[in-house]
Amino acid sequence: MRRILRRILPVSLALVLTVAPAVRGQSCQGLPSFSTSPLQVTGEASLTWRSDALGAGLRYGFPRGPFGQMSVASRTHENFGGSSLDLGGAAGYEISFGAESRVHLCPVIAGALEIGPNNAFNSDVKRLRQSAHLGFAVSAELRPMQRWNVVPTVGLAYAYQNDEAKDHAGSVLFQIADHYTLAQLGVGLVYKSTLSLRPYVDLPFWLSGGEPTVGLVVGYGFGKRARS
Repeated sequence: MRRILRRILPVSLALVLTVAPAVRGQSCQGLPSFSTSPLQVTGEASLTWRSDALGAGLRYGFPRGPFGQMSVASRTHENFGGSSLDLGGAAGYEISFGAESRVHLCPVIAGALEIGPNNAFNSDVKRLRQSAHLGFAVSAELRPMQRWNVVPTVGLAYAYQNDEAKDHAGSVLFQIADHYTLAQLGVGLVYKSTLSLRPYVDLPFWLSGGEPTVGLVVGYGFGKRARS
């Protein structure tokens, strides 16, 4: 799977950077707008130096204001020879600026659990990673042209991560906590405010052993919002 991801992600990044912009009303995360489709599904692939993941998510939001999302993924770890179950959730509030509301700011709070890998190399050790971050995301919609829109996004957050391992009796073998800064860069390519392709890079600064993450999110909005 790593070979496939290593080919798909760079090609997607190049595609997004070379396609012309278009329709309006996107979110601060470079995904379909909640103003037309309140409910959205996402698929995501991500890659670090030592792991890769595939997952899916569900998002719900209002045209302007609060939104929330949850996700689940399976992550393969090369250094442990096993897989973990990743569970995540986030909530935010979208604020639009400018005469045409092309700039969006979102305070965001998010948390995640990485359960496993357990019993790696028959060690009878159970692992758990807890993480959370609090920050903001900003997007700027480029001028619309035809049916596409390119939405660059930037995020910055204060983040926390705690790694722990327990033996078969439940005794804690070690526990490591870190505080760091998380920078997030992405470019959303949105078609008709419904379908989006968003490659991204997450950069953890001042995190011991932290690795950049390269990923690709595909989002689709469905369900028509009633017009008032």
